[in-house]
Amino acid sequence: MKQLNTKDWTTIEDMGGLILFVQLMEELLFHFNTHSNKVHATNVRTLVFEANNILMKIDVEKVKSSNILPVIEEIKKNIQSDSVAKELLGIKEDYLIKGLNSTENFSEISASIDAMMRHLGNGRYLNEAKKQLLEVIGDPKKKKLIAKLTRLLVSELLNLGYDKQYLYFYLKELFITPKNKVNPTENINKYFELFDGNRKKFKVCRLVNKDYLLFNEIASLLDFKLKRKEELSEDISEKEKKFFSYIRNNEVIFESQYLALDPYHATHLCNSHLKTISNVNSFYSHHKQLKWNQFSLVYNNSGYVNVIEPPVNLMSTRPNKKAEEVIKYAILTLSGRGLAKESLVRLRKVMALHGDAMKTDSRQSQLLNLWSALETLFPVSLSIILCNLSFPSLVTVSRGLTWNLRQA
Repeated sequence: MKQLNTKDWTTIEDMGGLILFVQLMEELLFHFNTHSNKVHATNVRTLVFEANNILMKIDVEKVKSSNILPVIEEIKKNIQSDSVAKELLGIKEDYLIKGLNSTENFSEISASIDAMMRHLGNGRYLNEAKKQLLEVIGDPKKKKLIAKLTRLLVSELLNLGYDKQYLYFYLKELFITPKNKVNPTENINKYFELFDGNRKKFKVCRLVNKDYLLFNEIASLLDFKLKRKEELSEDISEKEKKFFSYIRNNEVIFESQYLALDPYHATHLCNSHLKTISNVNSFYSHHKQLKWNQFSLVYNNSGYVNVIEPPVNLMSTRPNKKAEEVIKYAILTLSGRGLAKESLVRLRKVMALHGDAMKTDSRQSQLLNLWSALETLFPVSLSIILCNLSFPSLVTVSRGLTWNLRQA
């Protein structure tokens, strides 16, 4: 967990709980996070809605009735430690759990699930999670509860469809790298106002290959518009001018509107839209996929403009050394001149790990390989060197890193 710089905060007295919340959010939302720091994919609300879907399939005999049992067990297990669900279910909790235990009577299970959906749905779970956090966030003595509620909040936001980049960007804007002084109380309220669970209208512009003009005749059917650069209005902002200045001769402007939770979510919907059109084209023409630029220009209802960049890749493969320098270092490494035997083995191990990271598209594998390479170069103790020198498997590396972190 990273230390938070609070020099721009107007007050930090009795703010230990809020500092912990920001640190946890930063850790959970970080783009290159490890699996150990990720939130659970489900919570009580999502499990209840999953159970309802299974019950509907059982009704029409698409799945066996036994499929509902593991989900019910998960609901009963999770509800014990979920203060948000407990508060929303209130005094009816025991009665509803009793209904879930009626494994031979599916009408009682169905009635309990229906009641739970009414209590937990329609934004109630999200609002209650925010409410409980606001009540305890100023109390540094309730760190365990703050940590639990933070994880429940992030789980709910991601399940609703909010984008990690959106949540992370505004967390940084309001708390981590603020442009103005941070008033903790005001800023936590501002942050929570950013996600009310309601979809809003966004307009997304992308620069796409001219091949999309093939679909111009049916653009209205597919809910999009295509524009050429010369059709743009002169009365546009500097941000828009800069974005459209990158348009190439073989590109046009794709424009469409989406109901989305946040501007980043809108860009994902736009990606799906573009991909669908591209798939239709390649299916019937048996030709290559259509291409588009990964940067987006997004407008909200009030006309505010966001430029959304694609996620940054963990590995940059841009060359940063000239060929003659590469040869010089390669000769040194391959010959082993001037290097102790152990240093040479360790250096080659680091290069092998770096090579593995370059080959994979999985951010998790990239991060693990690079982390292991760093631990090989700068170990805490001799035992971690020995652990890393044996060209370990993923499991061995995980164990080594876990051990090393405990010692740090």
